[in-house]
Amino acid sequence: MTLSMEWTMSPCGKKILDAHGSNNQQTYRTGTRSSFRALLEQAVLPKLRSALLNQWQPVDPELALVLVESWESVIPAQMKTALLMQCVLPKIQRCIEDWKPTLKDASIHHWVHPWLVHMGDHMDPLFNTAKHKLATALQDWHPSDPSAKELLKPWVSLWGKRTWDKFVQRNILPKLREVLENQLEINPEKQDIEPLKWIMEWDGLASSRQLSYLFARFLFPEWLEVLYEWLIANPDFDEVGNWYLGWKSLFPEDVLANDAVRRNFNAALEMMSAAVETSGKNVPRPPKHFAFSDADIPVGGAEPSRKASFFAEDIGFKELVQRYAEENNVAFLPKPGRMHAGLPVFGFGRLTITLDANQQVIRAKAGEQWIPMSLEELVKEHERRA
Repeated sequence: MTLSMEWTMSPCGKKILDAHGSNNQQTYRTGTRSSFRALLEQAVLPKLRSALLNQWQPVDPELALVLVESWESVIPAQMKTALLMQCVLPKIQRCIEDWKPTLKDASIHHWVHPWLVHMGDHMDPLFNTAKHKLATALQDWHPSDPSAKELLKPWVSLWGKRTWDKFVQRNILPKLREVLENQLEINPEKQDIEPLKWIMEWDGLASSRQLSYLFARFLFPEWLEVLYEWLIANPDFDEVGNWYLGWKSLFPEDVLANDAVRRNFNAALEMMSAAVETSGKNVPRPPKHFAFSDADIPVGGAEPSRKASFFAEDIGFKELVQRYAEENNVAFLPKPGRMHAGLPVFGFGRLTITLDANQQVIRAKAGEQWIPMSLEELVKEHERRA
């Protein structure tokens, strides 16, 4: 520690100012330029600024935190805030902008989070930058690598549930979906459940609604179809029952409790019961997927483009809009009997819209006009009017 920082932290000098400050705080609060404030501005603050700007690096927060906290009983709150905004926040911002996160380096929270108690909401722009950096680090990540969870865990409590759910839905769930579609094979004769374990590890970080919706859309349709083909082939029903119980035991309780998952396991039981009663001759074929209620649909956004969407598949224009509405928890309903320019009219949350499938254009009613809008703009306008 250099002489200047030693001076600013000197117990003797601080005691003098503590005593003087305790007798002059009322003078300071009245807005007059007291001798005490002049002493702080001319003798103390320049030393503090110099120490923070020239001798401290954000990756080592402890020294600066001790410095700030040792003087906060002397320096008025407004001065402290100005000092942090001028000397600390910009340095942390530059450090985050230069940060190149990897899944093996999750240390950023160690030198960012301790400042929350001092700067609070002023740090929100920094968190937005960090969020973008973390999303970039996940682009080449595969769910078999558990390090992503350690990278993200420190940020869960800071972003709030809705922001966190959106981050997971945009950056984690598409990766988990790829595992279900491309790496998990439903094979009763030789079942490899390792890919499923990778996904289950996200229980608690991904919400139970998100995981349940993922399984209901991209696991259970194939799982039920395999079960159906097995049941009509006159199998050993004890073996089938053990297979069913084995699969069910892999799911966390909070996911099993979700209706979207429970419906599929119940359908399996009905198929198995029918197979036993009819010797496999009258087994109901499972649906491709069950309809989803509002309670099944996870809260959290998806990217507006079809390529980046959580449900990026070849679907019609109306279905694309409907699914985007579902992903953002917005009601999308027809308005029977209403037409505009030869097109049917729909309600999109608090907006009235038309869909031109030929031109791939959505128009929203604004007064007497119908204005083209993107899906993302529709959601923003709906939220603005809510």
